[in-house]
Amino acid sequence: MSPDVGAADAAAVRAWVSESAATLRLNAFAGVLALVALIVLTGALSRLAGASALREAVLLGGGLLVAINAVVTRHTLLWVLSDVTALDDAVVSTWYSLSWLGQMLGELSVAAQSVLMGAFSIAALRAKVIGRWLGWLGIVLAATGLVSVGGLLAPSPFFDTAWPAGLYGWTLWLPVAGVALGLRR
Repeated sequence: MSPDVGAADAAAVRAWVSESAATLRLNAFAGVLALVALIVLTGALSRLAGASALREAVLLGGGLLVAINAVVTRHTLLWVLSDVTALDDAVVSTWYSLSWLGQMLGELSVAAQSVLMGAFSIAALRAKVIGRWLGWLGIVLAATGLVSVGGLLAPSPFFDTAWPAGLYGWTLWLPVAGVALGLRR
């Protein structure tokens, strides 16, 4: 469990980094791989979407996801690539406070994921690139994800339910869409 931002001193943050070293390394490695995968995915989906306004939405959603992932990964890499014991207390505290920016961006990434999934689903339905069921599933999950962003502004049980649906819907939709596209080729 990470210490509370603003309440933890540099010693508590150093202890957390030491205890969480393996997890932080795994997260940093996964973030770098995800960055590469998002760039490839965005390019592939935009090519499949064809020339249209929806292609621009695919590129926008993918570009936002790449940017968010880069920021989140950069904050994780700060802990992995540095010797935290040698850093000044003010640097450690500032880095830790900034790392919570990644948490906020992670919540906002549902909107970018939803734009990417929804735009591709609409374009793929029009071009008959994937099955109708998968296209409509992508549209429903994208709408759910976009609605869930309202929970950042006005927390409620409705938004609290929609947010995981949008997040995990994206996580499940990607491999299903990949398999569907692979079988179609």
